[in-house]
Amino acid sequence: MNRRLESFRNFVLDLESLSKCKERGVAAIITDKDLLQIHSIGINGGAKGQDDCMCDTDGKYGCVHAEINALVKCTTVSEDKIMIVSLAPCKQCAAAIINTPGSFSAVYFIDDWKESIGINMLKNAGIHAASI
Repeated sequence: MNRRLESFRNFVLDLESLSKCKERGVAAIITDKDLLQIHSIGINGGAKGQDDCMCDTDGKYGCVHAEINALVKCTTVSEDKIMIVSLAPCKQCAAAIINTPGSFSAVYFIDDWKESIGINMLKNAGIHAASI
């Protein structure tokens, strides 16, 4: 594994500890294509000014996902960004990644999600998606 990718992998695992989600901590980072610059960081949890964890709140999805938090905080529209996330993206997060201004060349994930729909969507959109 690329040394920079390995360092960012370890960073994402450390970021998980900042999550206030009661069910599972998840973290994501967005970098440039060369893995030299972090553009954005996201962890899962409640919306700003709301409960830290929304998993006990009525509704379907619970906490805001780490990928979404990283995407809304990312101010660059540069091409070929890379996302590294501790849990493989669900289909909603994959759709958001695909639709983001600029583009992503790769999404690396550490743990598998219970389904592979999101990963398949990314691959079908021409985005490299792989476990690290």
